[in-house]
Amino acid sequence: MGRPGTAGAHHPHPVPTPRASTGTATGGAERAPRIRPASFAQRRLWFLAQLPGANVAYNETIAFSLTGPLDAALLSRAFDALTDRHETLRTRLVATEGDVHQHIDPPGGDSP
Repeated sequence: MGRPGTAGAHHPHPVPTPRASTGTATGGAERAPRIRPASFAQRRLWFLAQLPGANVAYNETIAFSLTGPLDAALLSRAFDALTDRHETLRTRLVATEGDVHQHIDPPGGDSP
């Protein structure tokens, strides 16, 4: 079997290595998300989602059926690597005092 982070006999593709500690140099204090103004389109979708009878029309669900043994730790590291790489997967819309902002969580951390 290959080393983590390399291709091996059981892993035809590179294997993500375990994530380093998510703590900061301040003794593990959580890193704050970057806060940016929401775009017009984000504000519009957020507003529509607040209306009575709103649905989840913009959410797409997909299910996969996996066969064989599942390495849960490897799958978790793969999703961690994916979210670390793509800022949009770490972005939340948060309403404060009647205004909506993007909260972009830092890579390597757990979202609230």
